[in-house]
Amino acid sequence: MFTLFFGFIEPPRIITKLDSSRVVKQHDFTRYECKIGGSPEIKVTWYKDETEIHDGEKYRMSFIDSMAVIEMHNLRVEDSGDYICEARNAAGSASTSTSLKVKGQNFCLKQDTYLTSVPWHENVHLECELQGTPPFQISWYKDKREIKSSKKYKMMSENYLASIHILSVDATDVGEYHCKAINDVGSDTCLSDFTAVVGDTVELQATIEGSQPISVLWLKDKGEIVTESENLWISYSENVATLRIGKAEPASAGKYICQIKNDAGVQECFATLSVLEPAVIVEKPGPMKVTSGDSCTLECTVDGTPELTTRWFKNGKELSTNQKYKISFSNKVSGLKILNAKVEDSGEYTFEVKNSLYSCNIYSCVLSNTDRIIPPSFTRKLKEVNGLSGSSVVLDCKVSGSPPISVSWFHDGHEITSGDKYQTTLTDNTCSLKVNTLKESDMGTYSCTATNVAGSDECSMVLFWPIFTPVQLSHKLTPKKYFSGSNTLAWFSNTCIAW
Repeated sequence: MFTLFFGFIEPPRIITKLDSSRVVKQHDFTRYECKIGGSPEIKVTWYKDETEIHDGEKYRMSFIDSMAVIEMHNLRVEDSGDYICEARNAAGSASTSTSLKVKGQNFCLKQDTYLTSVPWHENVHLECELQGTPPFQISWYKDKREIKSSKKYKMMSENYLASIHILSVDATDVGEYHCKAINDVGSDTCLSDFTAVVGDTVELQATIEGSQPISVLWLKDKGEIVTESENLWISYSENVATLRIGKAEPASAGKYICQIKNDAGVQECFATLSVLEPAVIVEKPGPMKVTSGDSCTLECTVDGTPELTTRWFKNGKELSTNQKYKISFSNKVSGLKILNAKVEDSGEYTFEVKNSLYSCNIYSCVLSNTDRIIPPSFTRKLKEVNGLSGSSVVLDCKVSGSPPISVSWFHDGHEITSGDKYQTTLTDNTCSLKVNTLKESDMGTYSCTATNVAGSDECSMVLFWPIFTPVQLSHKLTPKKYFSGSNTLAWFSNTCIAW
């Protein structure tokens, strides 16, 4: 007699399925679990996009009391994909799947900036570059109130760039503008690039989130490290990194990058600072005398942020180019050439320069006309210049007086002759000397003498040695040490400077 037992093996079945989809932030943690029924022994395997997952730093897996669990740590964008949990025994298999999307959160530079110093009735373009995973929902705000697209405001968003066009600016448009970007992970706010006027105080701020310790490093343009000075301060307090410029200078302009770093990785945000300079006159002629029938040229050298607008006046009346006057403006030099001067051309000539800041710089000079021959006089004298050893340098000055004028150049009292080493020119009353292939023997006193039948005049300058040689670094700066637990990234190098 015997007894026969029949055993039935139940294939796996999914009692509780995985979520159909999930969105998480970059560097975050997530956990999936599903409940599985069926006869033992059941083997559980996890897959990402059909590739089997193994235990490690990124993934921790378990199967206890019918519950299959996978934990994912320090997620990155590339961890996005389809995840499958498969249960298998001798009788069969069952599976459940989910879709995971890991998104990088938006991260933009925050600045305290206002729309100022813009000419009325001009159009203004502001833009903000985004980081993160699209698609983005973009909103623009003025003084914390949302702006809607209209005839006044035109908004655009393409890929990682959001922009707003403000048409025909007037006094009501002055204020603070910022852009808010949202994706499935969260939101961030970014103010547009900043334009300051020379002398303004500028403050750039980045609000930081992440696991400590976090190091903060400020860079400029092509990666030059920004360090503190008498006019620049850097701080990091209460998760806000701040770079403050006491008085903006032309050299302050550029692209500023705030780089943050912790054990999870590196993140950067940036903004571009433009510094506007008022229009100024940097060189101007003195009072001039001209002989009847001769021509003369008044010149003013200007500086400031383009576009620069220049105008010439005689006794308060604006002049234009015609048979009597030739007006030019090139390389920031404005000239007024008076042709075939007569007694009636005597008077007060005024020069005016403006730019978009509506700053105005005015200069006046008196021109007198005489029938007698006028001796030469230097209206712009030689000034110091710096040159590089082995390169060329140009010395120039401007002379007035009755033609014909002859010009001679001297080096330490010895007259200079044009050739391979020296080239001399006299064009439109500008005297120039070019010295080629500078070397130590070229130091000394250079003088220019202008002569006509009525007399002569002289001006001079001294060229000192050493003539500047380019600085070369024998080693590039490299990050050598990071102080754990601090907010400082230290840079060391056994760099020597070669002259």
